[in-house]
Amino acid sequence: NDVLHRSDLFAMQLYRDVLFREADTAGVQYWQQQIDSGKMSRAQVAASFMESAEFQSGIGGITRLYFGAFDRLPDREGLAYWMQ
Repeated sequence: NDVLHRSDLFAMQLYRDVLFREADTAGVQYWQQQIDSGKMSRAQVAASFMESAEFQSGIGGITRLYFGAFDRLPDREGLAYWMQ
């Protein structure tokens, strides 16, 4: 599982780590093409995930709540609980 060198695995891992879900085939192909063609760097792709409406309306909002209420990042278990 070479997520640092294979663009398809990198994209699939972003879906898991940032959006807390498995990737759809079309999504992986899109992001893989963006990286492989040189249109976007891996950092730009990761930033796109973080700026997405899906992230901002789910995990982003929960993270902001943790900062506001607890002055810290959410722990993985708490984040997973609130995402469900």
